[in-house]
Amino acid sequence: MSDIVIAVLTICCGCIICFSGYRFFRLSLALIGAAIGFIAGSMVADKLAPLFAPNEKIATLITVILFAAIFGGLAFWLYLKVLIVAATLYIGWWVYSDYRSVVMEAEAGKQIAALLIGLAAGALIGIAVYYMQKWTISLFTALVGARIISSVITPILYTQFLSGEAAQNIEQLALGTSFTGSMVQAGAVVVLIFTVFGFAHQVNIKDKK
Repeated sequence: MSDIVIAVLTICCGCIICFSGYRFFRLSLALIGAAIGFIAGSMVADKLAPLFAPNEKIATLITVILFAAIFGGLAFWLYLKVLIVAATLYIGWWVYSDYRSVVMEAEAGKQIAALLIGLAAGALIGIAVYYMQKWTISLFTALVGARIISSVITPILYTQFLSGEAAQNIEQLALGTSFTGSMVQAGAVVVLIFTVFGFAHQVNIKDKK
């Protein structure tokens, strides 16, 4: 039940950021900060898991909530001052966590390179949003919101539909062959779709003002 609640809350936060990021940018930035805190808290809780026994689940929940609240609060309070840092950390983690599997069997240096590329991309996006607000804010929030939504939707979509026998049969009929894509590729498609719709929605609302 707790997993379902977290999934629903995650999708709700992702939709707010994706489709209303420009209108509620300060709130969106706080939610992005909370997402970073959730990731950081999960990592810390995972490392400290042996110390939490036998109350590991409760301690993990408290740790994650504490980190999410602190990071979200700081992002809301500091606002644009924290934007570049938030973008750097979030995009850096995104690229590293999603695409390191592509080079997982390669030497560790390439995994580090993937992290550095992600951090550099995040920094550039953060700087662009900081100095070129309006359209860049809409694009940035649409992209981040889409990624948050994808983190919940993609595993369900992939395991229930894209990797099953029925999906392969449909692909065979429609394409003449079965598409054997990975979850990373499916996630990229989901992010692209939501980013396009989220950005278009935000720009449309902004133009009406």
